[in-house]
Amino acid sequence: MKPSLTDQLYDRAALLLRSDEVIASLRLTHEDKSKMRGACKHLADALDGCVGITLQQRWQDFEKTVWPRWASNIDRPCTLWTWGARVLVPARIVVPSMEWLCDLRVNQWVVRFPEDDVLVQQHTLLLQATAGIRWASPHSRHLAVSSGLRLLLTRGYTTLNEIQDDDLKQLSTHYSKGTDVLDAALCALGVFPRTPRHGSTRHSRRRLLTVSEIVDVSRTPEAFRVITVLYLEAYVARVSDSYTTRRHKAIAFAHFWRYLAEKHPEVTSPAQVRPLHLREYIPHIMAHALTVRRGNKTEEKVSITANSWLTDLRTFFSDLCAWALEPDSPFAHFAPPTVPLTRHSLLGLGFEKARERTRARITATVLDLEREMPAIRSFALRRWNEATVRVASLPASPKPWTQETDSFWDWALLELLVQSGLRIERLPISPPSTSSSARCPMAASIICSM
Repeated sequence: MKPSLTDQLYDRAALLLRSDEVIASLRLTHEDKSKMRGACKHLADALDGCVGITLQQRWQDFEKTVWPRWASNIDRPCTLWTWGARVLVPARIVVPSMEWLCDLRVNQWVVRFPEDDVLVQQHTLLLQATAGIRWASPHSRHLAVSSGLRLLLTRGYTTLNEIQDDDLKQLSTHYSKGTDVLDAALCALGVFPRTPRHGSTRHSRRRLLTVSEIVDVSRTPEAFRVITVLYLEAYVARVSDSYTTRRHKAIAFAHFWRYLAEKHPEVTSPAQVRPLHLREYIPHIMAHALTVRRGNKTEEKVSITANSWLTDLRTFFSDLCAWALEPDSPFAHFAPPTVPLTRHSLLGLGFEKARERTRARITATVLDLEREMPAIRSFALRRWNEATVRVASLPASPKPWTQETDSFWDWALLELLVQSGLRIERLPISPPSTSSSARCPMAASIICSM
């Protein structure tokens, strides 16, 4: 194991020597290795001008000052300007921040390293684990693998076994995509001795997020945060205080604001939005909704998720224009001259047929579940009985919670739902002391899956 350069005094010669050793081991052509050495020299030139005593301090300054300029195509030293970082970061020569690493393609950085490299081995484990998660889309599995690699690199972990529950909580707070799939993969690998958890179960918040926190989590661009917070707070007071509703609306708005920031940076307020912007946005969000859809890919060309997002956006502009007419309204200078998205704008796009297909799919699922329910109940009871027999044949365990207890709560929760007809969405808001999901992770997994 080579001594770490991270916390040592910055030494350009030692840095280039270590980077040359890493490049020599990469699975690249001689020409590409030569280009990568040149990129490392350009990176060292940049680090020479950064503030800090140690290599890590200079890297942190590089992330904040030099990299943003290179990313904006300002003063780039060469065409392959990212290749220096592709050596230093996966080789653990420096420790990057999650803010810097979140938008970079770490999967592609890792594959060129030798097969016996620890990071490559962990990458392979993640690929194998996520491949078995059938309910996740290929896109979600890809995001999960990327998130796992980012955790290893930013936390300085060597293997996946070092990842903690708190790491996933922090990851899903700011970079939520793929976290549920990563959680399931880590459980499959035995990293967590429990069943997979959904985001809300993983966090187990003692309080709900405020409107401002929801807007922050949704990654709303800075220019549109004020109006988003203002509208959601007014919506809670005037229309509905449903927590799920304001979360869904914040996500729908954030998609549109990010689109404007990318495609129309000159638009910095809802007052500048015109029907033309929405006509361009509709095919964009319909295509995006198909890429983030969970489950197996189908031949359907329209997702009702896009319809939900567009309906929330239509409601937003309709409310905004109406509320702006009130005396001394805080929405007055945010309202556009006319409502840019109407109900007629969403006709003829295939949403009606998509909703019909969804209803038919749900009906078929319910009928299938009714046919299989006797077998499911029998299986749960059999697992409990088998666990009881096994526990009776083993020495007494000091642990108060056993596999027999887990199996009992699986059966009990299932019977509770069947016999009482209790709606499943009512369970998470029950007090922890009366909910089996708070005491039994396997019961919690049934709640999430149903």
